[in-house]
Amino acid sequence: GKQAIAELLYQYAEGIDRRDGDLLATLFTPDCMLHYAADYEEPATSLIANWRPDKPSPFLVTHHHVGNIRIQFQSEESARSITYLHAVHKALRQGVVVDEMVRSRYLDRLIKQDGQWRFAERWIVYDWSRVAPSDATNWWDLPGGSALSGGHGETDPAHGFLSGEKMPGFHTVTTGQST
Repeated sequence: GKQAIAELLYQYAEGIDRRDGDLLATLFTPDCMLHYAADYEEPATSLIANWRPDKPSPFLVTHHHVGNIRIQFQSEESARSITYLHAVHKALRQGVVVDEMVRSRYLDRLIKQDGQWRFAERWIVYDWSRVAPSDATNWWDLPGGSALSGGHGETDPAHGFLSGEKMPGFHTVTTGQST
């Protein structure tokens, strides 16, 4: 129960950071509402439709880190959770690239459907934030640096990794061998 709900929370963070609308589509009830800000009260279906690598967004990079999770079951198929979140965004705001750091909490109403926990309704409570001008330099771009760097959708090195479909660097895995 609780581990399955924790996995749902982790999958949401991954789906948001990788702009993976297909993954996000598996996480919500069809009528789920998102209450993320006074100007963002929308059905989850809107987020799913627009949160894809080919859709415009002010967010260049996002990184969501889930912390403390408290879960209270109302029944075998209904629960509520409070989850602490630290999110960092690199965003383009009014022509300027900024770093946005947010400390917040998700308040979730959850329902178990077809054996899977799903978000039925979500709120975000913002506790702290900081916005600062961004430096466009990545440490791996410095002389002597190199690393796999994250991307959106199938361009991310982790895409397909857990299933064994792909290895970082997009090397294909075949029976017992990597290429």
